[in-house]
Amino acid sequence: MKLFASWVLNAVSFLFVASVIPGILVRDFWTALWISFLWGILGVTLRPLLLILTLPVNLLTLGLFTFVVNALLL
Repeated sequence: MKLFASWVLNAVSFLFVASVIPGILVRDFWTALWISFLWGILGVTLRPLLLILTLPVNLLTLGLFTFVVNALLL
């Protein structure tokens, strides 16, 4: 149930961001759900790999390079 609630909350967040930022277009709630699903898959698979690959830079910047990794995923 917690996973489903998180999924719906992400979809609502994508709809909100699309209404606030003029360059982002999300057509309906189902599209936002798909984007949320793909965002979750991307976060589970690609983010840990990128964090491991950028570990030396992350140690040098005391973890601040994590913001760069998150921005790249966005």
